[in-house]
Formats: sequence, structure tokens, C-alpha cells
Amino acid sequence: MTVANFAPIHNLSTGETYHFFPIDKDYKNKILYFKRTHEPNRSVPLHIHPYQEERFVVLEGEVNFQLSKGEFIIAKAGQVVSIPAGIAHAPLNKTSVENISIVSFTPEMNSRRFFESIAGHSKTSKTGFNGIPINPFKAIAIGNTYRDEFELAHIPPVIRKLTYFTLGNIIKKLGYTPWRNNFRSEINK
Repeated sequence: MTVANFAPIHNLSTGETYHFFPIDKDYKNKILYFKRTHEPNRSVPLHIHPYQEERFVVLEGEVNFQLSKGEFIIAKAGQVVSIPAGIAHAPLNKTSVENISIVSFTPEMNSRRFFESIAGHSKTSKTGFNGIPINPFKAIAIGNTYRDEFELAHIPPVIRKLTYFTLGNIIKKLGYTPWRNNFRSEINK
């Protein structure tokens, strides 16, 4: 069995730290697990995972989940929140202390690479408070590459698809990529 170990990565824009659990490299595309620590008074944008269930097991603190219609779910330590594929949500930390959860994505798809990419961009390029690069070409490169894993809920699906279709290939030809090797979380690169 081959095991990969991952160093924690930090998203400066959203205040999240992701510590991926070691995995068997032969166990592809099943479930991604990581420990997520979220700094106090921080948020992520309202988003959708089109084909994945996301599950939070809250270990410490309190996680507020904003849903698409302005509804909120508050989960405390010991509680589990499962977000089905296609449901708009945003895990928030509205408290003065960090919260810690075990998060899983089923199936994994390219979610680890997505998280590495957005955290890497938060350190190497200008991003908004929501973690999205300010440079629209970089934002489209990420959106186009990881559209099966993550979509911003406030952008209508038709606009996203038209943008990816019309600009996606042009942006690739201009050399914009969503991910670089220095974004890797793997300890033994």
C-alpha cells in the first residue's frame, strides 16, 4: 500500500486551514477527508458542489451554515451537517473563537486539488475576501477547471457556462492555469 501524507494548507482570504488526512494512493475518487479549522468572524462565499455531498462533523466551536434562501443552520460540537449535491451553502464562523470540523466530500473528484489551488492563489496573487482571484482570467481558469467540484451560487448557471465556453480555452492559451506544483499539500512532493 502506498500512503500519501499532506501538510496543512491555509487560505489567507477565507481564514480556513485544511489538513488532509493520509490516503492510500490506490483509493482514487472515493471520499476526501480533511480537518478544517476556520478563524473567528470569517466566511466563504455561497457556493454549490454540483455532484458531491459535503459533510461536516463539528468537533469544536460553532459553524453557521448559510443556505441559498437566507436560511441558517447552526451546528455545535458533536453535531453533523450533511449538504446534498446541488444545494447552495456557505459555512461561516460568526463567533470570536475558531471552529474545527472534519469535512468529507463524496465522491472526492478533484476537490483536494481545488482547495490547494484556491489556498495557493490566496498566497501568491490578489484575491477578494471570498478567496476568488481579483484577476478575472485567474478566476475563470479556476472556475472552468473545477466547475464539477465548485460553483459560485450568485452567478447564474447560464452566465457561468457561457463564460467557460467562450473564455475558458482562450485563457488556457494565454497561459493562465488554476494550479501550480508549488500549491501542493503533499509532504513528499
